[in-house]
Amino acid sequence: MDPALPTPEGTRWPYPTRRGGVVTPPQASLSPDRSSLRRRLILGGGWALSAKIVAALISLAVNAMLARMLSPRELGAYYLAFSTVILGASIGELGLGRAAVRLVAESSARHATWQTRTLVRRLLQLCLAGALAVFILYTAAGRVLSNHVLRAPALDAIVVLISFWMGATVVQRVITEIFRGFSDIRIASVLGQSPDGPVPAAILSCCLTILLVLDVGGVDYAVTASVLSALATVGLGTLLLVGTVRTLPRKAEPTRSDVSRGGHLSILSISVPMLVTNVTAFALSFQSDLWLLGIFRAQEEVALYGAAARLLFLINAPLMVINAVVPPTVAALNIEGRRVTLERLLRGTATLGGFAALGTFLIFAVLGGSILSLLFGAYYRAAAHLLVILGIGQVVHVASGSCTLALLMTGHEKAMMKISITMTALAVAFGIFAAALVGVIGMAYVSAGRLILQNVVTILAVKRLLGVRTYVDLSLRSLQALRS
Repeated sequence: MDPALPTPEGTRWPYPTRRGGVVTPPQASLSPDRSSLRRRLILGGGWALSAKIVAALISLAVNAMLARMLSPRELGAYYLAFSTVILGASIGELGLGRAAVRLVAESSARHATWQTRTLVRRLLQLCLAGALAVFILYTAAGRVLSNHVLRAPALDAIVVLISFWMGATVVQRVITEIFRGFSDIRIASVLGQSPDGPVPAAILSCCLTILLVLDVGGVDYAVTASVLSALATVGLGTLLLVGTVRTLPRKAEPTRSDVSRGGHLSILSISVPMLVTNVTAFALSFQSDLWLLGIFRAQEEVALYGAAARLLFLINAPLMVINAVVPPTVAALNIEGRRVTLERLLRGTATLGGFAALGTFLIFAVLGGSILSLLFGAYYRAAAHLLVILGIGQVVHVASGSCTLALLMTGHEKAMMKISITMTALAVAFGIFAAALVGVIGMAYVSAGRLILQNVVTILAVKRLLGVRTYVDLSLRSLQALRS
């Protein structure tokens, strides 16, 4: 049987090895059996959920401290700086984060440990090159962007600080996803994505607490604290990754994968379509909304929209937990052709996440104004209606399941790239209209609508390309299959 071809449901067929010209039977499955799959989901999900809860609580405290350190105008400028970092990091990452999950998971599943060492080294080399590139580019162009595009003069004096923040975020993202590829959900969850992971959020909260005690404020101090948080997280992640890689054997395997043979270019051939997806994902996110509002509206309105958007991660948290756990398993199940198990996994997790997201949304729908006022101050109560509108889109997003991830982890990154480019064109066109002529309310409706449309299109693409469904199962059969 050709190991590159899909195998019948339930069979185990990893890539075989040759010893003395004789093909030996596989010693381990590429993907876990049902009991180990359930165990991995429970353990990994437990770590991811715990990390998200801790990160959520700390992030709420961080945003509350920022709202009290900074005026609404300054907070709007900080949110614009954060959005700039996210965009720059999405570019500098070169798509390596999601590529790392897939490639490291596949290499580890084939027990190609020596190739895995080489793969990790090349991933780090490429991500450092990307981090350096965005550092140089933003240092050169940041003042023009701050003064003439975003109309945020407060960011003009801290261009270099934002460049450091951007570069450190690139490295942190890739290191985190390498651990996810190793199925080390514990470390990946603890490191997280700056500044929403437990470690970076905790470091940032400590820095902001010191500034509050010293009665020091300003956008420059807030950004400096964020830079220190990102750099400290990169240092910790690097030490942990070095320790993990050192445990891998150095002996070369008799066969080599295409990526191992092709080197950096083979990695980039996989990651570049994911880079396009990452950049277009920015255009389809709340970060691009902040950019458009910064261009066309006052920074006080940016602060209102940003405050509402920062609470939405509580609705999206279930999907974030799911996507933190399932990527290596999705890649492995796809290699074996176990599509029935793959659909049960995707729909079962979507069902869990969808009901959790709906519960959080209902709380926001009833108490959103009070929550915003408590966390950010009385001025931000006016963002309650924004929270409800944006929350509807987030509930649909979570209920759609890991549809984007399903394409990226199964070799269909180019299909996802095409979807992202199309959705980006629509989002930018309607977003400009909404920001310029309607304001924050119009932007909220456009944001929710585009998110719903993107998920519908992606679900249909997954069904056509993989033959599986990813969205919530109201019959609960997928959930029962996941528990069995």
